[in-house]
Order: sequence, then C-alpha cells, then structure tokens
Amino acid sequence: MDISMHRTLLLTGFEPFLDVTVNPSGEVAARLHGRIIGGRGGGTEVVGAVLPVSFERAPGALLDAVQGL
Repeated sequence: MDISMHRTLLLTGFEPFLDVTVNPSGEVAARLHGRIIGGRGGGTEVVGAVLPVSFERAPGALLDAVQGL
C-alpha cells in the first residue's frame, strides 16, 4: 500500500461501568480495531481504543492512544 494513501482512524469507546457488564461503545472500538474500511485510495485503518470511565485516567489513556498512532 502506498503510504501517501494510508489513513488511520482512532475509534474510542469506554469500558463497562457501575453494574453494567458491557459498554457497547467499547465493544465496537475493540471489534473494529485493525480493520481496513473503505477501498478508495487505499482504505482507512481503524485503531480501536477502550478508555477507562474515570475523569482522572481517561485523558492519559486517550493521549497514549493518540501517541501510539
């Protein structure tokens, strides 16, 4: 794949919280991680990240995810 045509999409969701055992946003991010979507111009790679449900930890986890791109 020509690197000039490669795109990356960071898709974030959240981990489960309180008494909820599954958070759909986190499930979608995890399941789409690594997929290539679209076909025109080389497609877009999905990088999924599941963030903690915490005001203290979420910003750092998001920064880690962005820096890992």
